[in-house]
Amino acid sequence: MEKARHRKAERLVAVQRQLKRAAETRHADAVREGVRLDGETADLLAALDDGHFAPLMLENVARRLERVALARQQALAAEATAADQVKAESFTLKRAERHAEATGRLARAEDERAATDAIA
Repeated sequence: MEKARHRKAERLVAVQRQLKRAAETRHADAVREGVRLDGETADLLAALDDGHFAPLMLENVARRLERVALARQQALAAEATAADQVKAESFTLKRAERHAEATGRLARAEDERAATDAIA
């Protein structure tokens, strides 16, 4: 009985690890998107700073900067949400690991009792 519970707990730990990895991947994607948008902002400002076509491009670059700023705000929100999800998945994983350890101890104790009963 305890062995079955331990196997289930181990499977739960494996699933929780996968969920945590998925959350970490989403967080990394959100961070990369933020870095990409920061680079795009820097490129737009450098194009304006170049000076040759600045008067002609001013309106277009200003509109593009507004869109990039909005996208950056959304990326920051997604990054914060993903970081919270990683933290939650980490806590859940630790809880599942502790449960698996406890069921493992119970399973070993049950095996020891069965072995002792078989000897006696």
